[in-house]
Amino acid sequence: MIFERSKELDNQTLCVDACLAEFRRYHRETQLEGELLDANAYRKQIRENMERNSYISNSSEPVRFSYQDESHTKRAVQINLEQAEAAGLDLSGFIGSDSY
Repeated sequence: MIFERSKELDNQTLCVDACLAEFRRYHRETQLEGELLDANAYRKQIRENMERNSYISNSSEPVRFSYQDESHTKRAVQINLEQAEAAGLDLSGFIGSDSY
């Protein structure tokens, strides 16, 4: 479980560590060229985004993620979808009718 639609429909939450692990796997399997940032670099970008009052509304929101018959509470980044869209981000690959 990486993504969860927030109860507030204008927000999307994601677990940064799980996202980075999945991206690293994709990067390795596809031999994608380009810089691969570490978790600290992404956390710095998240902090800077919050300081600018941009599209990240919370950097450490406790969220219950459910997958199959298991449920776990993890810290997650909360993204305001309207503000992200206004900033020019395409999050369509992260958002579906079901949680990932």
